[in-house]
Parts: sequence; structure tokens; C-alpha cells
Amino acid sequence: MFGFIEGRFRRPDILITDNGVGYKVAGICDFEEGNIYSLLIHTAVRENAITLYGFKHETELALFERIIKINGVGPKVALAILKDVGVVAAVAAIRNNTPSALQTAKGLGKKGAENIVRGLTLDVETFGETALATVEEPKAPVVVAAVTALVSLGYGPQARVESVVQQLFEDGNKEEVILVRSSIGELS
Repeated sequence: MFGFIEGRFRRPDILITDNGVGYKVAGICDFEEGNIYSLLIHTAVRENAITLYGFKHETELALFERIIKINGVGPKVALAILKDVGVVAAVAAIRNNTPSALQTAKGLGKKGAENIVRGLTLDVETFGETALATVEEPKAPVVVAAVTALVSLGYGPQARVESVVQQLFEDGNKEEVILVRSSIGELS
């Protein structure tokens, strides 16, 4: 079983390791082509397939693995919950006993959401606030576009570019062109 894989994405779903092996990995975030990722892996083995699910944070993986233990809930629905609802909102829905908050996930109906809330109510208390704080909230599309533009122009490392662009965005710069121009000044 795989537990951890690090490599560069060639396509949004194919991770290429340093030794040239490519793994098809499903995940809750959109993996950008060319970027390097370190992913925690859940390996799902079925009669006709072996599927790898990749997560950036232990909290995401732990919640995913708890959800798929619920009778009638498979990896695709669990992934949809984490992707469509988010880890923090899913934990809040379970803690607050509000299954309707989970129903926005693709493929999850009322009964399935109720089963998840009922099955994980006590289990979810193990998710401390510190663990939830490590989960990254999705970045605004304008931030992603600005970072992609700057990295393609040769500015880096990517983590530094992301930090500068995110800070400028939080300071009130909401347009991609302004973010790129301001970031170039900061990064030069």
C-alpha cells in the first residue's frame, strides 16, 4: 500500500515521481501541471481497480478515511464531501448535527448525509481545532491566476510567490493585473 508520494504533476491527475513512475491520483484540490506536491495517500483496492487518493494534510486524509467507514459511503462520495463542502464545514456539520450542510456534495442524498452525521458524531470530536487550522482554504481564482503567471515568467520559488500574491490580495488588490505588477515589484 502507498502512504506517501512526492512528485511533479504532468496532467491534473498524473503524478510523476523523481524516478519517472507516474501514478494516477484523485484529490480534493485541483493539482496544477508542473508543480511539485507531497501527498498523503489512501489506497482503495477493489476487485477491478486500485485507486489512489491524495491529500495535502493529515486532517483531510483522516476525515476521508472515517467517512468511508460509514456503511454505504464510498471513496467517491467521501472525496466529493471534502471537495464540495470542505473539511472545516464538514466537521462543523457533523458536530452541529446538520446533515443538510453535507448534501451539497455531489452524489450524497439526505439519508446518506444523515448516516454520516450519525456515524461520525462521536468520532469527529477527535478533530481538534489545531488540526483543522492546518487545512488550507481554497485560494481565490485571481490569486491562482496571478501565481501561475508569475511562475511562468520565471519568478520563484513558488511558495514565496504564493505568499507575496496572497498578502497583496488580502491588502485589497483584487485584480490579476494589479496583483502581478505589484508582485513583480515585491519579488525583484
